[in-house]
Amino acid sequence: MRNPILALACALALSLVVSCSDDKEDALLPDPAGTDLFPVDTGLVRIYAVDSIFWDDFTGIHDTLRYLIKEKIAGTFIDLKGRSTLRIERFRETTGGGWIIDRVWSANRTRTTAERTEENIRYLKLVFPAREGIAWNGNSYNILPSENYRIVKIGNDTAAGAVFSNTATVLQGDSIGNRIALSYGLE
Repeated sequence: MRNPILALACALALSLVVSCSDDKEDALLPDPAGTDLFPVDTGLVRIYAVDSIFWDDFTGIHDTLRYLIKEKIAGTFIDLKGRSTLRIERFRETTGGGWIIDRVWSANRTRTTAERTEENIRYLKLVFPAREGIAWNGNSYNILPSENYRIVKIGNDTAAGAVFSNTATVLQGDSIGNRIALSYGLE
């Protein structure tokens, strides 16, 4: 082309058309398998029965705390990356049976990841497509030491006599670091 302005305008128009069509195609792709394992519905409430066991062989102190935690997806906001982000309000049960807000966390679900920010630390909680046996570093978005997460089961699960369909069991940090620390967690 002899006119450089016309050539620049054509290149700009072509890049605009290509980038728009990629966005549309990506938006039309089906979600990868397992994204429904990390729901993002505003208003969703979950209540957890927590058993926290403290065991100190040096002092002989053994104690178990039992309490309830309620999580509510209270709404969404746009984060610094421009993503729609969930606001998760966490409540702790009071001795009188009521609830008091304890913390506010956030979460994001992308096409390939489910992320949660807890106490200002972002964790990679689940990867998509989700399938049994897949493993990843749950601390890949933070500066904490690497921690292996692995999906050990996908399907129905039972807790407290209730059957829950479409669940994933994630083994988080199955390690015996030394004789002082043992870490084992399921989500």
